[in-house]
Amino acid sequence: MLWARAIVATSADERPNAEHLSQVFPVQTRYTGISLAYQTGTAVFARTTPMPCQYLYARTASVIPVILLGIAYTLLSVGSAIALLRRSSEQPTTAA
Repeated sequence: MLWARAIVATSADERPNAEHLSQVFPVQTRYTGISLAYQTGTAVFARTTPMPCQYLYARTASVIPVILLGIAYTLLSVGSAIALLRRSSEQPTTAA
């Protein structure tokens, strides 16, 4: 049952992202743009997150810096989403 909830939550999160990203990139570069956005985000944040978390925990012996790093990642993500929304609302999209 937990897996079903995780799949539903992930699907609910990914669909608006994909829909929004498809509106941001022009038709000629849409596939490449969306792919680069997802892959860069994954490579930079998802794969490297354990390293700074482990370093912070080893240096401080506290989870507070790890939590603050998670909050910083969240704020960066929200800020990026807001910037993307502003950019997409300023530029008209071209339909295929």
